[in-house]
Amino acid sequence: MKAFYPPIYRGIIHPLFHNLKRDGFMPVERQVLAMDALDAAGLAQMQREKFARMLRDARAQSPYYREVIDAGAADAALAGAQPHELGLPLLTKRIIRERLDDLVAEGIDPSRLLRNSTSGSNGEPIRFFTDLHATLWRRSVDIRNRHWLGVPLGEPVAQIWRSQIGSRRSSSIRGRLHSLVNRKCILDANDLSEARMAEYVATLRAFEPLMLVGYPNALVRFGAWCDAEGQSIPSLKVIVTSAETLYEDQRLRIQDTLRAPVFDRYGCREVGCIAHERPGAEGLVINADRVLIELLDERGRPVPEGDLGSIYVTDLDSYAMPLIRYAIGDLAVAAPPAEGQAYPAFARVEGRSLDVVRSPDGRALTS
Repeated sequence: MKAFYPPIYRGIIHPLFHNLKRDGFMPVERQVLAMDALDAAGLAQMQREKFARMLRDARAQSPYYREVIDAGAADAALAGAQPHELGLPLLTKRIIRERLDDLVAEGIDPSRLLRNSTSGSNGEPIRFFTDLHATLWRRSVDIRNRHWLGVPLGEPVAQIWRSQIGSRRSSSIRGRLHSLVNRKCILDANDLSEARMAEYVATLRAFEPLMLVGYPNALVRFGAWCDAEGQSIPSLKVIVTSAETLYEDQRLRIQDTLRAPVFDRYGCREVGCIAHERPGAEGLVINADRVLIELLDERGRPVPEGDLGSIYVTDLDSYAMPLIRYAIGDLAVAAPPAEGQAYPAFARVEGRSLDVVRSPDGRALTS
């Protein structure tokens, strides 16, 4: 039955569920999956079109952006002008806190707004809003990233995660039914005692996940215990790390102990998945149909190729509360264009901007 379920889920259950909800998910999913057929020029053109549409809509609907976006910015963006050439201000967490109401689109039905907030792990928690349109694109991109790893919908996936909200939802009757249908298993990363890890191994061996998602530190600890106890998860095909910086020694330890290749994922709560490693590609491949990324220096200028820069992201689908040139607080180096790779990529993501020291010649240094 396990072998028959994935195609049944993808072909019947998944589309039937969304068609009954009438949420428009299936057309978006098809559009996102079709992006892989584009070459670099086609993907860049599509990104320009979405960026121009976002600027036009934000200026029309958001009081804040009406103040700061020039009337001709959208047309200039469509013609190929880069964000830093359009006179657009950078969006900080302070601005979001101070101008939250002005950032939200006017006239939007409050029932369409989805409230969210960051944890404040960097000392700057914020509240923000998304909507159904942005949610559909986020989830569709997650599905595509799974396709990249050879784990399409309907295949079993396990998580070692710390989200209290997610844990409460997964333990409810509705959450358990949802996990059963979607073949998702969530294990609490807050409890990695030896007794609990023994339970997790038994659960995972019975569940037979193809993919295991977790924090690098939690996976290192879990893998070390499995290795010491002679335990394994034979079904694992891939491991995905997220939410913490993945160091190369951690990658090697996780791969050695859990016996599956590791792929890193980079994102944030405000935007979702920004970039994801994939087989055969260099670096962290940016979901350029979802986000527009800039790497800037402390003066807001694009950094030279190969230099470390602060990450600024534009969410190309968040119309309810536009996030344009938003300062995440992380740093990255862009990867040079790779032959046969349409999507741009990060060579690496490291540190946070508060952890950076500048050398006398102005170069950014992290530990």
